[in-house]
Amino acid sequence: MGFQLVPAPSRQVKLANGKILVTDQVVPQMEWWCQGNTLCTDMQALDLGAYDAILGYNRLKKHSPMTCDWEHQTVTFMEQDKLITLQGVPPAPLSLSAVQADSL
Repeated sequence: MGFQLVPAPSRQVKLANGKILVTDQVVPQMEWWCQGNTLCTDMQALDLGAYDAILGYNRLKKHSPMTCDWEHQTVTFMEQDKLITLQGVPPAPLSLSAVQADSL
């Protein structure tokens, strides 16, 4: 993606699916945008495939304490004296459609 990667101490990262990836590169002070907010952080370089980035434990603990509203899928924290609220992506609504009996 054209980011300037810098060598870093090798570390293992365990993904939510249990897979372990190894990284030894970082993008220092990467500026990124999320839901109208510009944030800046060191980002570990990982081959994630379908995801642009994952906010892992190390990133989240830097903003402790934070408020997680699991029902409304929000995370609220302070970033440089600014209150940031990130909204999770809601699942697509379930829908039903008629099916012809002979197609069953």
